[in-house]
Amino acid sequence: PISTYAAIPHDGPQWTVFRLGFTLVGLQMLTLSWSRWYVTRSSNPLLSGLSAVVMWLSVPFLLTMAYIRDGTSSWHLYGAIIAFVLFAVAYALDAWADNNTERFPLLFGARVGFVVAFLASFFAWFAGCGTWLEYAAVVLAFVSPLTWSLQACSRRDAGSANNRTLSLGAGESAEVEMRRAAEA
Repeated sequence: PISTYAAIPHDGPQWTVFRLGFTLVGLQMLTLSWSRWYVTRSSNPLLSGLSAVVMWLSVPFLLTMAYIRDGTSSWHLYGAIIAFVLFAVAYALDAWADNNTERFPLLFGARVGFVVAFLASFFAWFAGCGTWLEYAAVVLAFVSPLTWSLQACSRRDAGSANNRTLSLGAGESAEVEMRRAAEA
């Protein structure tokens, strides 16, 4: 398993890399979840806020797993379990907060599918069904936020389409105004 490789040899350079890597991942998750909340807070304030809070709560457990060696304390394992369950809850809340099935019916299903796949991989690995499932769970958990970019692009496209028909007060559209600014 990933944690075992980080602990052999004891206090080797890979242990430092492991801790530093998970610290950076934790900071990335805090930044991503805050950014995601900032973008989605107006569409569904309650669910997007809950998603961000749950993600923020997962980071200390991620760091618990990173800084407590596998085999030295059960808190290493508890940290991993709690972090992954909180990731799943945060991602599921986010999917429901920004569910736009009218424009993108498959995206919601894909996002929920990521949650189910990484939880299934994590708990199947935990049950002893294969070490490779741990790697699958980690990859799925940390790749899942990439689906947010699809929704950000859809918001941007929808926004630019709406801006073309927006009146600027003088009877001109934003598209005409942008063309005039580009020519100047």
